[in-house]
Amino acid sequence: MSKRLIRIAARFASVALTFALGACYVVVSATPASATPTNSQILYVNASSATPTAGCASSANPCTTIQAGITAAETYANTAVTVQVAAGTYNENDTITVPSGDTLTIQGAGASATIIDGAVGGTTSIVTIGSGAVTIYSLSVNNGPGVYVGGGVGVNAGAVILSNDTFSNDTANYGGGVGVSGGSVTLSNDTFSHDRAFLTGNTGGQGGGVFENSGTTVTITSSTFSNDSAAFTGGAVNNLQGTLSLSADTLVGNSAVSYGGGVF
Repeated sequence: MSKRLIRIAARFASVALTFALGACYVVVSATPASATPTNSQILYVNASSATPTAGCASSANPCTTIQAGITAAETYANTAVTVQVAAGTYNENDTITVPSGDTLTIQGAGASATIIDGAVGGTTSIVTIGSGAVTIYSLSVNNGPGVYVGGGVGVNAGAVILSNDTFSNDTANYGGGVGVSGGSVTLSNDTFSHDRAFLTGNTGGQGGGVFENSGTTVTITSSTFSNDSAAFTGGAVNNLQGTLSLSADTLVGNSAVSYGGGVF
């Protein structure tokens, strides 16, 4: 090979090359499939903070709302952000949109100690996830208002992990506790109790605990569903042509008016 051809080959080394070997095709690419954040940041939230500071980065002067912590987290780039939420009851509706290249973990002080309560009302899920890699860990999401999808947590897109959380008395047309419209959701060691999917006319009533829409992936492991109900199908879990995996879960006392008191 001439020197000129060697230089040309080097210039395009980062471009994916496809080789046809009979019926076999090999694709080589120097571009990574996904990026991992290279930085980390801890932010702090405490409903009892008397002297909150902007940015939530001070453990001595934390922000007073979870939404303030989320908003501060979204200003970082290429960062794994953890929002540590102290014990207390937080009456709010939160919206999460994680920038590409970041991850966000919202970490409570325990499901019996850190509570996000939707009893104040509202027209959205208690927590709405719009995009990104999100983990919600060790807190409770209770009294979700009667919204369309996901009374407790509504997932529109992203890769979401819900772990060691409790969902109680949340209501929606689809997915009283958790409603998954897009993306993928992994639930682990969670508890769903007295969540409800109701009908509005002929709409809804599916998935008292969890509702999964078509084209999504939901994995539920070592979780408990008790006394959840649906006015149509899937008292505990309703899968509408998505990819659903259940493992080592406990279902007790769930009910549906038509089909699938436990899972449909």
